[in-house]
Amino acid sequence: MAGPVSREELEALAVRWADPDVSAEALAESGGVEAVIKMLGINVAKGLSAEQVSAMRERYGSNKIPEKKRRSFFEHLVEAFEDETLLILVAAAALALVNAVFVSDDSGDMIEAMSILAAVVIVSGVASTLNYAQDGEFQALKQLELETVIVTRDGVQTRVLRDELVVGDCFEVRAGSKLPADALLLPSATAQGLTVDESSATGESRASHKGPGALLLLAGTRVQEGAGRAVAFGVGVSSTYGRQLAKSQGGEDDDGPTPLQERLDVLAKLIGWFGLVAAIATSTALAVIALAGDTSKLTDVSFWLGDMLQFAVVGVTIVVVAVPEGLPLAVTISLAFSSSAMVADKILVRKLQACETMGSATVICSDKTGTLTENKMAVVAGRIAATPFLARGESEHSLACPACDASDLTARISSMAQDAAGRAIIFNTSAELGRDSVPAGSGGGAADQDPKRGGGMAWLGNPSECAMLAFLDEELGQRAAQVRTSVSLGQPAAAPAAAAAAGPAAAGASADSPLGMLYRRQFSSVTKSMATAVALPEAVGAGSWLYFKGAFEVVVGLCDTELQADGSSKRLDRAAVLREFEPAVHAALRTIAVARRRVHSCPATAAEWLALEEEGGMELVAVLGIRDPLRREVPGAVAKCQGAGIRVIMVTGDHIDTATAIARNCGILPAATADRAAPPAGTVMLGRDFAALQDDPAALRDAARTLRVLARSSPDDKHLLVDTLRKDDEVVAATGDGTNDGPALKHANVGLAMGITGTDVAKGASDVIILDDNFASICQAVVWGRSVQSNVRKFLQFQVTVNIVALVLSFAAACSLGSGDAGSADAGAMQERLARQLPLNSQQMLFCNLLMDSLAALALATEPPSEALLSRPPERKGSALITGTMWKHIGGQAVLQLIVLVVMFLHPSAYAWMSVEEFRSVEHRTVIFNVFILMNLLNLPFARKVRDEVNVLEGIHRSTLFVLIWAGVAAAQFGLVQYGGSYFGTSPLNAEQWFNCIAVASITVPVGIALRFVPAPADTDAAVKPKLD
Repeated sequence: MAGPVSREELEALAVRWADPDVSAEALAESGGVEAVIKMLGINVAKGLSAEQVSAMRERYGSNKIPEKKRRSFFEHLVEAFEDETLLILVAAAALALVNAVFVSDDSGDMIEAMSILAAVVIVSGVASTLNYAQDGEFQALKQLELETVIVTRDGVQTRVLRDELVVGDCFEVRAGSKLPADALLLPSATAQGLTVDESSATGESRASHKGPGALLLLAGTRVQEGAGRAVAFGVGVSSTYGRQLAKSQGGEDDDGPTPLQERLDVLAKLIGWFGLVAAIATSTALAVIALAGDTSKLTDVSFWLGDMLQFAVVGVTIVVVAVPEGLPLAVTISLAFSSSAMVADKILVRKLQACETMGSATVICSDKTGTLTENKMAVVAGRIAATPFLARGESEHSLACPACDASDLTARISSMAQDAAGRAIIFNTSAELGRDSVPAGSGGGAADQDPKRGGGMAWLGNPSECAMLAFLDEELGQRAAQVRTSVSLGQPAAAPAAAAAAGPAAAGASADSPLGMLYRRQFSSVTKSMATAVALPEAVGAGSWLYFKGAFEVVVGLCDTELQADGSSKRLDRAAVLREFEPAVHAALRTIAVARRRVHSCPATAAEWLALEEEGGMELVAVLGIRDPLRREVPGAVAKCQGAGIRVIMVTGDHIDTATAIARNCGILPAATADRAAPPAGTVMLGRDFAALQDDPAALRDAARTLRVLARSSPDDKHLLVDTLRKDDEVVAATGDGTNDGPALKHANVGLAMGITGTDVAKGASDVIILDDNFASICQAVVWGRSVQSNVRKFLQFQVTVNIVALVLSFAAACSLGSGDAGSADAGAMQERLARQLPLNSQQMLFCNLLMDSLAALALATEPPSEALLSRPPERKGSALITGTMWKHIGGQAVLQLIVLVVMFLHPSAYAWMSVEEFRSVEHRTVIFNVFILMNLLNLPFARKVRDEVNVLEGIHRSTLFVLIWAGVAAAQFGLVQYGGSYFGTSPLNAEQWFNCIAVASITVPVGIALRFVPAPADTDAAVKPKLD
């Protein structure tokens, strides 16, 4: 390939080179790495010059991936008006405004119109501001994820930002590092042992080993062990990572309405129609009464311009009263309160509606690593120098023999045996202790292995090796990093006494090194083992130790003897050791054995060393059972979810036996018993078996309904599972952290990305970010989501009661208008008579709206969540928002208030015992208004409980805002009655009248308590709890 290749040509080649299935063949067709280097015109030793960097950036672009454009505040505002309830409010506000400007002379009507418009502005403004702010928080979070990479430019190693990398850059590849671009590994001796975790890109959980024939490195993947150099060929949007990110950002989010939104829309329409019918019925009743006995008024123009116009005004007033302007306000306030408080629980809500949707979740598809587990391998059981041990808290059933606590090992094993075991592990591992400079949120992997060392130091490399070295540090007091300094392990080396015999295996030996590595064979998935030979000091004698580690069964099969606690060696009972660790295998422990062999005459070639390994004759030093421990709080959180009727499905790339054991440990599957060792039928499947059912939708749906564990699964399998569950009317929350998880997260009802191990693609496709990667935080998100639904229900129980009373009372009062009072051509006189006829005037109705809408929404929508919310199953999408129990309380309180108020308003003798001098006077209507507000004020605490809880004041000490609002409304009502005067149409009441009002209103309390014991129709629309048997 002569001359500089164009961007289009390179991108076409890069797509083929980056395809794991055809990479080797495609690269060979291009002439190999050398041809690629020549094609790009670079010198790998010196790297790019400053001029070449500029030219490469101009020709092929930079490594910066364009971020999805942040939506403007105006776009969020437009989206807010897609809410049907808000549109009903806008229509009601317009109607009220027309009435106030062109028809009514009452200033209260203009105030009413303005109050509805204010509600529209508040609801849309708050929702838009919160969503815009959440976008800003996400952008700020991304700014913390800037990473650097070491490149060679102008012959000097230089640290640059990942975004500044260009095609042709030669950069360092190290254990724990996240690969910044698609690249080709440059052949070298150190590159032979390179292993990469490509699960975030390919979904393959097994580490990929790099070397001849496997030189492809994919952007966004993480190096587990080894080191080397690579040349970048795909950067930015031209890399596999960039293409995945662009794909996940493409198109608009179209998640549809949330379950609560669907039910609120239905309810808002129902209330709107109810108000419209009541308005038409009231206006019609007034007209019929006015025309009774005198139909000639139908031809009288003054009747239409006077009486009928005022009847229409009454109808408009009723419609305005019926419009639930507090309903969207309650939802918005509850979502805003919850999403802000959730940050303290390590939950960042990117989309406000997702907070509510979590409360309706019926299935959680959770990853294992880092979510259910700590994403930190740890040694939990084993055998060192013939001494079995268990980590603190580990089940004694992990080993089939008595075992001591790991903390007692130093007292039970001699220092000689401890040193021997320590060296066998330290010298035959490649993980390194270094400063973990990878910022939180940039990805997981081996770099997150932290042996609890201060100062940001961590073991970087293979997770199992990190666990073994951390165990030596913590339990045996072996300073692994210090021991490493006594031997040259960076490359094969030899001691002076062995250098001559080592031959090629000792290339690069240090002549004055007291110890040196003579030979190393990196871990291979074929041999399932790793070996290292280290020369002995001359004081000990010529020769070396050959250290060997690998799969438990393989290593034990090569051993004849075993190191003892006193440092001696005894004949190994293979059968006994294998039997001892059988429980560990079934307990999902990764069992690794460590052995050694004394070599007196060192082989000259690697082939001879390999032959020596295969001879066996080794001494067993240690057997270590390693596990990625469950997070301590996960079993309890899983139990809470299951108790709440939420099915938890573990989706993992692990082996099916390992996945089953972990699922049992955290409670996703029932524990094995003597009668039932295997998991229930249909609860555990392989990803490929589940995917094979795609051609049979019914079988696929049935499999998804019983599934609890999907093992050996890929991101595509997860996406298929989410899609199948959603088609079966489940509300699905799915977790993910990898690049390929983006589509599944985007397709789920709620996509939950991991904040620590999650890639940019996963976070960009998510609705919620779990900042601590903890399943318990997901469970807490469910609590907050259900709290939103519960608080909205509390508000509805209160508001609907007030609405029913206000509408029925207005209708009854209008219908009581006698025909003698109705007939008049004087519109002003009719308006005055109607004002006397209706129990509440416009200003008083405005205060009622303030109480039952804005303030009640603020008081009830900010109630903190309770763990009791997880004691009931989730509700299906079609379930009623107002339950039978709620209707019982709404109906009971509404009937009580209507009986009291109608009697007080319509019965002439009622005013006498209220100490009112004149029937239908301002004083009379003030008493009615006062009793109406006080009854609803006393009903407000009862609205806090929507499930017949007797103690309605339970937890009120945590609801500071509720208490303040309740007290504030009570004080405002007193001031309005005593000092409202002509503007509010009130007359000051004396002490006796106040006592009478409070006494009558207090009937609300015993009735509210009694209703708790009245049976209500059972709600049958709740989701059924999943069963495992």
